[in-house]
Amino acid sequence: MNGKALGPVGLAPLGLAVLALLLSGCGGDRERNEADEAPPARAPYGAEGLRQLRVDADPALLGLAYDEPALGLRFAPPRGWPPLDHDVIDQTRAALRQIAPEGTRYHGDPVRIFNDQSLRLFMILADWSAWEIARNPVPALAEYRERIRTAMPDVEIEEDAYLLGEIAVYQLLLGNEVMVNRRLILIREGRRPVQVDYLVPRGIYPDVVKGIEASIGSIRPLGE
Repeated sequence: MNGKALGPVGLAPLGLAVLALLLSGCGGDRERNEADEAPPARAPYGAEGLRQLRVDADPALLGLAYDEPALGLRFAPPRGWPPLDHDVIDQTRAALRQIAPEGTRYHGDPVRIFNDQSLRLFMILADWSAWEIARNPVPALAEYRERIRTAMPDVEIEEDAYLLGEIAVYQLLLGNEVMVNRRLILIREGRRPVQVDYLVPRGIYPDVVKGIEASIGSIRPLGE
C-alpha cells in the first residue's frame, strides 16, 4: 500500500481522497450471522472491563465547540483546524454514495470535516448510516478489524478500547511512511456508531498529538 491510500493529500481532490479513507477495509458485505442479530449487551463492546480514559481537554489546544444533532455529539476540533463548507461535505457525501454500495455495513457518511489545508490535517466525523441499531457491535467490530488488516496489509495498526464517559470507543491507529490516521469508532446503546478520523502527515504527528487528544477528550453526548 502506498502513502496515498491512507487519506487526503490536499483540498482540491478532497472528495476522492475522503472516499478512499472512508472505504478502506469496509467492503460491501451484507451477509449477517446469528451473532450480528443478537441485541447488544447493556455495556457495548464489553464496556464493563474498559478503562475510563482521562484526558485533559486543554481549551488552549481546541477550536470552537460544535453541537451536531445528526450525530448526537458535542465536540471541538484541534485549534487551527477550521470547518469545511457544507457544500464541500455534500459533494463528498454524494460522490461516496455513487461508489459505496447501498447497505454496506461500515459505510461512513461524512457529516463534519475540519481541515488545515497547508499542513494537510483532517478531522472527519461520519455516521455509519447503514448500521442496524440492534446489531451486536462486538462481532461486527471484530470483522471490521479483519477487513482493515486485509485491505491494508502494509500499514502499521495499533488497537485500543476505552470509555469516554458513557461512550465506548474502539480505536485504530493506522500508519505508513507518509500518514497517520487515528480512527475512533464511537459506540452508544440505541444509536448508530460514529466514525471519527484524525488524519495527519507522519512527520508532524508528534507536534499535533496533544491537540488531537484534547479533541478526543472534548467528545460528549449532546445534552450532557
